[in-house]
Amino acid sequence: MKRCVKSATPPDCLSHYLELNPVASWEQFRDTVDSCYRTLRTQLLNEQGGLCAYCERPPIAEDQQVAHFHPKSDRASSTNWGLHWPNLWLACSGGDQRKLAANPDAFTEPPRDNRSCDTAKGDEILESTILAPDQIPAFPRIFRFEQYSDSVLIVPDEPNCVQAGIHPDRVRATIQHLNLNCRRLTTARLKVHRVLQKAIANARQRNLDPRQVFSQLVNAHIARASDGSWKPFFTLVRWRLSSSAEDYLRQIGFNG
Repeated sequence: MKRCVKSATPPDCLSHYLELNPVASWEQFRDTVDSCYRTLRTQLLNEQGGLCAYCERPPIAEDQQVAHFHPKSDRASSTNWGLHWPNLWLACSGGDQRKLAANPDAFTEPPRDNRSCDTAKGDEILESTILAPDQIPAFPRIFRFEQYSDSVLIVPDEPNCVQAGIHPDRVRATIQHLNLNCRRLTTARLKVHRVLQKAIANARQRNLDPRQVFSQLVNAHIARASDGSWKPFFTLVRWRLSSSAEDYLRQIGFNG
């Protein structure tokens, strides 16, 4: 899970809709103002660098949803959580769609165990328990990874959490409630990790300059594409490339 930030103001069409319909539900907005809904979804995806705000996979169009960090069903306060711009994030469907021919890895049986992201979080009110995408610090990196023969798990980087002033238990709870270590994601991370490991091993066999090799890997697996999108599993790659990735991100002024 990487830091994500959004613009200070929502799309003009959403602001206009709220002026006219201050108590409208998310469903009313989504189902009656389709063009604005699509504009909002596109803006969120672009601002997040093309990745799900939680699992860091790039969701294809059929696998996208607008996630509400605070449940949109909560009508107990004056805040309309369903249409509150700071509450909206672009997420994948969390493995809840069975037929994604263009992206078969997005769903793996059994569905209940493999649901992640907003689909796993559901309608729980968790602001005091887990981290929202814009609460993840840009520096230091507060997640690390553990590799096993058949998976790569995301876990808190406890020293970095302490440095960032975030209790590791809150990071651990974020992983748990979003189910970021479901089999579907740990297996997909392993594929990315193996690509990096193979490239590093090949470089060592050829006695190449490690600094040059890691610089090339940063360009291939960390640097944003020309359309502004980040690479899948950004934080995993950042962790594996270590100081080379950190140097690059500081150089470009990374903030999400």
